[in-house]
Amino acid sequence: MTRAEGKTHQTGDLWRAVRVSGGLPALLPPLVFDGDLHVDGALLNNLPVDVMSQKCDGGTVIAIDVSPIVDMGENTPYGDSLSGWDIMLSKINPLKEEIKMPSLPTIMQRSAVSCNSRGL
Repeated sequence: MTRAEGKTHQTGDLWRAVRVSGGLPALLPPLVFDGDLHVDGALLNNLPVDVMSQKCDGGTVIAIDVSPIVDMGENTPYGDSLSGWDIMLSKINPLKEEIKMPSLPTIMQRSAVSCNSRGL
């Protein structure tokens, strides 16, 4: 994260590499490796087939992208803005229709996947 570039961990403590790779940003803090902050590589490369191909000397790499192909089309039409008060009232008032809102982890995961698929 510090250098905004990918890093492949090949040596060191396995638990640290697994922890940083499985840690969702904003839910778990980054880990420090050699003075740099590291987070899950999905922020820069969601499906690192290119990295695996290099590690396999150009051999066959099989990968499955489990990201949803369909946009979050089941959401309530929000209009021009979305009020936190309206969301809260829709949850506690049984007479109001509940406003469906994606969770923070869902928003972050979708943002990372969207940026990767467009090369941002």
